[in-house]
Amino acid sequence: MTSIAARVEAYYGALGAGPRPGVAPGELAAFEEAHGLTLPRVVSEFYLAFDGLEGEVPECGFHTLQLWRLAELSRVSERVQEFRGAPNYGPIVRTLPEASEYVAFGDGAIWSHVLAFRLSPDAGPVLWICGDSYAEVAPGFEEFWERYLDNPNPVLWPAADQVISPPR
Repeated sequence: MTSIAARVEAYYGALGAGPRPGVAPGELAAFEEAHGLTLPRVVSEFYLAFDGLEGEVPECGFHTLQLWRLAELSRVSERVQEFRGAPNYGPIVRTLPEASEYVAFGDGAIWSHVLAFRLSPDAGPVLWICGDSYAEVAPGFEEFWERYLDNPNPVLWPAADQVISPPR
């Protein structure tokens, strides 16, 4: 098990969130084929070791990321942009350059924002996305988890001057 996956699994276990065991290599390959993508190595290793959460994070509030299972990952240009609640994520495909190159892996405060990594070797940058706005919260997937485990607030709630929003 990768070190970061073990630490994240322990973190969620301590919250009583029901961490799931990692996926089998064949399941990972089937997911990638079905979605027409190749996950960055760091993300593949993470999900081989730890497959998200069995349910909701108890009392997750505003300071915990609801980490999705592998089967729930999707490109921002697909599942995320289809969510038209509050906030409305539909316009993100126009405001986020190359939105189809980002894969969402979790949400905070019941879809108040989602987190997504870029399909790049280091799975970065990692973005916080809220409706049609976004902010870079970490240069890569592992760095995101390091920052999240150290203090989740800056990566779940970036400062206003970090957020890129379309002109209103």
